[in-house]
Amino acid sequence: HAFVLFFFMLLPILFGGFGNSLVPLLLRAPDMSFPRMYNLSFSLLPPSLFLLFMSSMLETGVRAGSTVYPPLPSTTGHMRSSMHFAIFSLHLPGASSIMRAVNFISTIINMRFNSMSMQKVPLFVSSVFI
Repeated sequence: HAFVLFFFMLLPILFGGFGNSLVPLLLRAPDMSFPRMYNLSFSLLPPSLFLLFMSSMLETGVRAGSTVYPPLPSTTGHMRSSMHFAIFSLHLPGASSIMRAVNFISTIINMRFNSMSMQKVPLFVSSVFI
């Protein structure tokens, strides 16, 4: 429940959706620096969501809670393929977030309007940059 809400709903919508539409508008740029990288970062989310749902259907499912705190998955009966699927399914949104961050940083640094310095960048853009 927490994995799906945080990694597949909250982060992609807040940073991916709003960031991808508002950062070029506020910077007066035609588009993001690497639009294909953004498409690739978005296309990593459905397979990872599928892996997360498959991990709940394998064997006994993931019984480690929403934090996957190390003592919980390492107890007997929890280190099965379902736990490996769940952990791998969290690596894909992480890679997606890294690609999105590289795209945002390169867009903010390289595609600003000519007279816009880093001190004159709007607050939303600087918060995405940080």
